[in-house]
Amino acid sequence: EKSPDAVESPCDVFRSQGGGCGGCKSLGMSYEAQIREKQSQVDKVFATWASENRTVVHPIIAAIASDRLQHRNRVDFSFSARRYLPPAEGGSAFGGTIIEAQEPSRATGGGGSSGVLQSMFVGLRPAGISDAVIDVETCLLPSPSASAIYADIRQWFVETEEGRRIRAWDHQAKEGFLRELTVRSGGG
Repeated sequence: EKSPDAVESPCDVFRSQGGGCGGCKSLGMSYEAQIREKQSQVDKVFATWASENRTVVHPIIAAIASDRLQHRNRVDFSFSARRYLPPAEGGSAFGGTIIEAQEPSRATGGGGSSGVLQSMFVGLRPAGISDAVIDVETCLLPSPSASAIYADIRQWFVETEEGRRIRAWDHQAKEGFLRELTVRSGGG
């Protein structure tokens, strides 16, 4: 039975992955339900400490509607030699499929939006999977400036010959170069 707090997530990745990358697990809930859940978590964490120190845990201040997305000042993207393909995008119905990246020397056509095979994938880690990424072009949570930085870096590594020469870290083979991309922004 569907919860009365359930809403349609604005995130394409969340909808296609059945819960997404884990970074926006609560986007399938109304904002009011998100605040209630977060307040409950804060209250549980600080319950003992607050009572021992005679401190009041104040309620979470909800964001105005226009600031509920694109609000994070830090986001961690990952590079990987493997892409997670969810069932909604043609992956196995039993937990998705992992697609291996192709070496740059084999990048002669036939795959990806740029018309070449990819030597790496850049995106977000699916919940519970550490050796593959969800190949996302955009994310709704980082600030607009952080999203623009990510888009430029992703485009360079995925679509340029120079970028495709650099290998992503391969967790299984224990080799490669790039692992993570942390983008921080000081505002909008």
